[in-house]
Amino acid sequence: MRTVKTLYFLSITFWIVFYLLFVLLGNDLSVANPYYLKNHEVYNSYFEFFSILSDLKPEYNLNVFTWCCDLINYIGDDYGYDYQTTNLIIFVIGIPLFILNIILIVIVQLFTLIKLNKKSK
Repeated sequence: MRTVKTLYFLSITFWIVFYLLFVLLGNDLSVANPYYLKNHEVYNSYFEFFSILSDLKPEYNLNVFTWCCDLINYIGDDYGYDYQTTNLIIFVIGIPLFILNIILIVIVQLFTLIKLNKKSK
């Protein structure tokens, strides 16, 4: 049981450090983004990004791929990265590390469960 708690603590610590590095290494340069949706005004918050998913007015002509590209651009602008760097950090570094983290947690939990079942018999 102690190993599972340690793994949780290490995972949370790793993701906090990962996020802090993402925030602190941004270069605070505002990059002009041509990818924003053409039919919508400039986004001012993350809430506006997610509210457009529920606001299906015909003039928005929502394309989910374009919306995702806009979100990546907005995140990059918010933290001082361009689109390509943000895309690389999220999809090439972040998601594989997250998947490996989840797999490691599941494996440790399974082995802990097997140990507990053997002890109880």
